[in-house]
Amino acid sequence: MPPFIPLFISDITFFSMKRKKKKIPKRQAPKKRRNSTKKLKAAPRGNSKQNLTDSGFALTQYELTDEPLDSPYLKKLPPAIRERVDDLYHLSLTKPKQVIAEILDLVKKYPEVPMFYNYLSVAYSQLGDFENRNATILECYKKFPKYLFGRVNYAQVCLENGDAEKIPEIFEGKLDLKLLYPKRTKFHISEYINFTGVLGLYNLSIGRREIATQYYETMKQMDPRHRATKRLKRDLNPPLIARLLFWIFRKATGSELTPEALKTHTRH
Repeated sequence: MPPFIPLFISDITFFSMKRKKKKIPKRQAPKKRRNSTKKLKAAPRGNSKQNLTDSGFALTQYELTDEPLDSPYLKKLPPAIRERVDDLYHLSLTKPKQVIAEILDLVKKYPEVPMFYNYLSVAYSQLGDFENRNATILECYKKFPKYLFGRVNYAQVCLENGDAEKIPEIFEGKLDLKLLYPKRTKFHISEYINFTGVLGLYNLSIGRREIATQYYETMKQMDPRHRATKRLKRDLNPPLIARLLFWIFRKATGSELTPEALKTHTRH
């Protein structure tokens, strides 16, 4: 697998942010419509016809939206189950113990729907059951290798285990959503944020702090309160005790100890 070489473009990249139109009361004067285009500086982009290890890069453009996107997986489900999907995700975060049995049942009934594996791994994670979480994530990745959240979850597990060298293979050596999914022209913000976040963590884990910081700045413009944004910020700015450990390790070994490497050392 070729090395995973990130690229940052100095030009400003524009993304169209579509939102639901609000109805204006008849007696209310219409407000000036704000420009719905969001600018992202230094967003990583590559030529959609080339691998990241090739030369001659260019910007790729696609649309980001916060509105629900049609999912080919959800179309396979009965209407009642489709309506339950959003509730299951929120319950996996807030009441994981209560919802695990239901999600397990759905995984058995609809094994071709990767979202249920994703929600199950979230519930296990919330309960601190990392063995089952990791097993579920791995199963999802093997069954649905092209499913973006499956890729992101598996990449995070690899980083936690100190296996950063596996990241290029997971994402086919590409750091752009359009490169990974060339037939798509629109992505949900959550897809962008989670994908960018794991790339930031990957670069930080291999000592490319400046690049990881640029990823964070891009994410912060999109959604500063998202968990992936906060996670990358936390790893970029570890607490004082962690910075002290980094300094001691560097003095003792002459090499850098990244946040992900620290997790590996403390776990083993």
